[in-house]
Amino acid sequence: MKWTETVETGLRSIERSYKRVAEDADIFLDALKLRRAGHIGFIDCLLYAISLREDLKFLSFDIELKKIVRKKGFEDTILVSEL
Repeated sequence: MKWTETVETGLRSIERSYKRVAEDADIFLDALKLRRAGHIGFIDCLLYAISLREDLKFLSFDIELKKIVRKKGFEDTILVSEL
């Protein structure tokens, strides 16, 4: 998939299904699991944990995040776009 198609898919998804989410302790604990698995960016970890909880796709430009998710056996909810 071309990066423009990936970005468009993510943006259309946001447009169709925008949903405000409330973080709780479990979301932060799940984010910390990914952080401990090797991903440095905590905000990415937090957004990933929210995507799992809410059954959402997570549009990211962070290829390393997707690699860690796959390598460590986490559920892959990430759409990656390479610019």
